[in-house]
Amino acid sequence: MSMTATWKGDGQTGELLALDARQICRSLGIETGMIDMAQAWAMQRTGQVEAARPFWEAALASSRERGDHDAAITQLIGIAA
Repeated sequence: MSMTATWKGDGQTGELLALDARQICRSLGIETGMIDMAQAWAMQRTGQVEAARPFWEAALASSRERGDHDAAITQLIGIAA
């Protein structure tokens, strides 16, 4: 839902939804790489480009660990932006 909100132009809601999802996943012991990407993108869309970078990097590391080359490409683009 975070990515959907951000795609629709509401990066603030996207970031809040990513934060909620992160808390839920952490409480369940679930990996948060895709949430890192959702939060990074939402932050970037609201002008927080430098603050988003660590989330892009964490998402990229997670994608590389999983062998997810498609997501890694997206994350590299986010880092380069």
